Amino acid sequence: MVLISDCNASTYGLNRLPDGVSIPQGRSYQFQVSAGCWDVAAGALGVGDAKQRMNVVAGGTSRYTVTQ
Repeated sequence: MVLISDCNASTYGLNRLPDGVSIPQGRSYQFQVSAGCWDVAAGALGVGDAKQRMNVVAGGTSRYTVTQ
């Protein structure tokens, strides 16, 4: 699962991955968001998750890597 929400939101919201899609170890997936502050959570149910606050600049790219 990958949850992405505006930093001012009270919850992370819904999974941003399409139904039936997961990100295999060593692979990546791209999400397009507008410039601003975003809270990102990535993980697997029953296993755990990793959370990060990210500031995305207009026209920029941010990379978030979960290793474990």
